Amino acid sequence: MPGSRPYELRFLMPFFMAVARDLVKLRPDLDVTFILSPFNSDDELREGVQWSGDPQHFGVKGVYDTTERVIVVDGCRFAVERSTDYGAVAKSQLVISIPGTKCMEAAVLGRPLLVAVPLNRVDEIAMNGIAAYLHRVPVIGRPLKRWIAYRVAERIPMFAQPNIDAGRFIAPEIRGILRPQQVAAKAAEMLEDPHALRVMGETLAGLYAKDVGAADRIATEVLGLAAKIAAPRMAG
Repeated sequence: MPGSRPYELRFLMPFFMAVARDLVKLRPDLDVTFILSPFNSDDELREGVQWSGDPQHFGVKGVYDTTERVIVVDGCRFAVERSTDYGAVAKSQLVISIPGTKCMEAAVLGRPLLVAVPLNRVDEIAMNGIAAYLHRVPVIGRPLKRWIAYRVAERIPMFAQPNIDAGRFIAPEIRGILRPQQVAAKAAEMLEDPHALRVMGETLAGLYAKDVGAADRIATEVLGLAAKIAAPRMAG
């Protein structure tokens, strides 16, 4: 799950394609699926796949087959899932993702998680406030944004929301100037211990067990409120 923002697809697709390639070299029996937002266009995805990426991300380029919905990288074929039913996440042995809402989605579904936080190009990442736009300022913008981003990263012990909510590292986070081989090696190591993955998945799901059914409860309250508002008008 490399992210859905255009800059994430552009910069992180080459990185995660290299992770996928290196992972299947370590585990040839493994099937890897890229889970992407249905709201990303084919052109956005193709641009990220067919660009070798920023050299600082050590990524690779591939080919995106829109007909078969597969990405081909150095002879390796990876499925692309763009539906909204979370089926691919729910069936996964291990979810590899950058921080974001997607980590909570995996946790709710009880899927073990490896969070990758590449700080290779912090001048391009999303940030809160005015710092988000510093890279557009000539000359000093990018160096200043990098400095701010690194200082912020040093003060944040955890990036994944499930870990933050738990107050401890349930899912491992690997951060810094990352190479794809590092992430692939960590994922392969985790896949060697199915018991630990099962325990992690159950622990992550337990974090949000109390919230199961929240959408139905919200919908019921909204419909009830709408009915109260509509009642006087109907009576009139």
